[in-house]
Amino acid sequence: MSIILSHFQPISTPFHFFDSSIYSSHNPLLWESNYLNFSSQLIQQLFIDYLRNIDECFFHSDERKNSYYSKDKQPRTLVTLFGTITFTRRRYTNRSTGNSFHYIDYLLGISQYQRVTNQVVSQIFHNVSCDHDSYRKATQPFGLSKSFAYYQIKKLKTDVFMPYLNKPITCDNLHIVADEDHIALQNKNKPRKRNSINSYMLRHVTIFTEITKICKNRNKLENRMILTQRAISNFFI
Repeated sequence: MSIILSHFQPISTPFHFFDSSIYSSHNPLLWESNYLNFSSQLIQQLFIDYLRNIDECFFHSDERKNSYYSKDKQPRTLVTLFGTITFTRRRYTNRSTGNSFHYIDYLLGISQYQRVTNQVVSQIFHNVSCDHDSYRKATQPFGLSKSFAYYQIKKLKTDVFMPYLNKPITCDNLHIVADEDHIALQNKNKPRKRNSINSYMLRHVTIFTEITKICKNRNKLENRMILTQRAISNFFI
């Protein structure tokens, strides 16, 4: 941790998101919208600086100096849970094999041409399968088209997405529910062909600690975690 902190730098970009006219305004809606805009951009910039600092830590580490060299930086644009961000990261080349990789891409678990993080894809799956949102509504918060959700569900692979837990949770009882759900592929406007697939079966596991009653016929699953996949083969084995 001391190595990481020694190379951390403050935010590189100053924030001037507040319009001076807002200070003299008495419209709470204007204040709220401007505050949300400021918060969103602030989080994005903090995340960009965090990635830059992590990259700097690896660059100055003994592991990197002994095994890899770096000559250039390359930009990358990603759609994240915080919004769309563009950042630069170093490309590292192995001194022995000559193979190159990006340390930040490795930490984020993203492939070379992937433009959307796995966390966003997982959230879209959750919106469609658990909240029963339409493809358009499920992708709208991330600025993606409904066709993105359609193709992600259609080309399901074997990745399993797990939400990040901020801290360990202790409980007396742990509830685990395994189920299957059929998701419509929303291709009703297209003429049906023989043996065409109009839905996809998605298997998922819901884990929670307890059930809290909110109101009549409505409960809340405390500390809910949903595990899903991109292929039905061997998921429950």
